[in-house]
Amino acid sequence: MRHSSSSRHAIAHSAQLKRCRAVVDRELFRAIETATRKGWKPAEVAMALADAADDLIFTLASQRQGSLVVPGTLPVHIDGAAI
Repeated sequence: MRHSSSSRHAIAHSAQLKRCRAVVDRELFRAIETATRKGWKPAEVAMALADAADDLIFTLASQRQGSLVVPGTLPVHIDGAAI
């Protein structure tokens, strides 16, 4: 079966998201372990992470292009460049 250009793009995009998710999951679990070792309850950590993710999503949605500097991190490129 031949894939159209748009379906090939969707497949490549899906693979890219899976690779990104693997990296993010690894770092996320590392952050959770660190926070729980410091005495935070898992539910507190999960809520803090969800709040931070919501904040980032809203900030990214309000940006057109360029870079976003999240406090305490390196710039996050939102113009199609790798994060």
